[in-house]
Amino acid sequence: MLKVAKVFRSKEGQFQGEGIPGKFAVVIDEESEKSTVFRINCLNIEEIFWSREKGVFQTQISLGAEDSDGNYHADPKRKHALVSWTRDQHPQLWLQYGLEYLNGINFEEVLGWLHNEDSVTRAGRDIWLLENLESQMVDNETGNIIGDYRRNKIPPDPMVKTEPAQRLAPSAKP
Repeated sequence: MLKVAKVFRSKEGQFQGEGIPGKFAVVIDEESEKSTVFRINCLNIEEIFWSREKGVFQTQISLGAEDSDGNYHADPKRKHALVSWTRDQHPQLWLQYGLEYLNGINFEEVLGWLHNEDSVTRAGRDIWLLENLESQMVDNETGNIIGDYRRNKIPPDPMVKTEPAQRLAPSAKP
């Protein structure tokens, strides 16, 4: 499982603390109108598309929370993030994770890949607009941390800029 948190770091990158990235409510009993508020604490793989022939690996992830029974609830206000690695654009990832030769996909392994490649940090910044979102890999059976919060890489600049568009002056007619 990938746990997520808003991680606070010094300018030198040293861990200084963590917080919750947000909250959301889910109706759990329509008849009695009972709802529960969840603190965002993990993410889930919603879909995986993998084609060796086309050289495409894609996974959709959602941000949400796990309840006390271990059931996952996606934050209904946030859209899914798409992580896409094509053979042409990311040959090193295809080689590193054996995407050319795998016989099947293990979801826990894919969560590890997302953690290793800082995909959660990028999705937090670019899709969910959550700065400083980082993941922590947790063993499902023991609950032990097997991949701590870290930023292996400096994520590249966002593909979509959030600056307001500049207005063009209307052209003068002759």
